[in-house]
Amino acid sequence: MHTEAAKFSSKRWTEAEKKFNKAAIKLEDGDLNEAKKKAGEAETLYRQAELEAIKTNYLQGTRELLKQADKLKVKDHAPRSPRSCLHPGIPRRSHRSQWNRRSCFADNGHSAQGR
Repeated sequence: MHTEAAKFSSKRWTEAEKKFNKAAIKLEDGDLNEAKKKAGEAETLYRQAELEAIKTNYLQGTRELLKQADKLKVKDHAPRSPRSCLHPGIPRRSHRSQWNRRSCFADNGHSAQGR
């Protein structure tokens, strides 16, 4: 997965890069324990940056869709539950997947045609 963490979480990514460079310097100086410590800190920062980027990059579209749904007041037009869309003549337990689009949208003034 390509998260573009450097773009979407630049502050955390920059911190991770600094830690990683310090780890490399410690390794070159022969301080293996300190290098491992700095590398572990850098890894933690890289993972945090990646998670922030995922949240920003991938959830932003969802947030925008939710805002759009609020603007369109879809809660006022959508059925409250799938059960409210079941055909009234079919027993609820036997045919849960059979939907009656007309009764589902009739209460809201929507036509089932073209959906």
